[in-house]
Amino acid sequence: MNEGVVAFVTYPQNTENDVQDFIQGILEARLAACINMMPVNSRYWWQGNLEADQEFLLVIKTTHDKIQKLEEWILKHHPYQVPEFVVLPTVYITQKYAQWLTHETHIPE
Repeated sequence: MNEGVVAFVTYPQNTENDVQDFIQGILEARLAACINMMPVNSRYWWQGNLEADQEFLLVIKTTHDKIQKLEEWILKHHPYQVPEFVVLPTVYITQKYAQWLTHETHIPE
């Protein structure tokens, strides 16, 4: 069975309509089965300056075989020059949830 993974992506909070379209695009492409969106306060270094922004943290649930295509999609559609794309393997996932992830990320023919 394909392994479930979780990807983290941040998105600017001042563009709520855009983030909804961004999420919808990922889901319609079947690159994820579920995406959670949470507001976060981010502090980070960017081009030598310490920055502070309000962002959305997207927690993207998908399968290992979708990582490369998900990364390509994000790099093409994300407004940042260097978008966050961090993928973590799951330590444990129930069999039914793993089956659901695999089923929902499969593109019907």
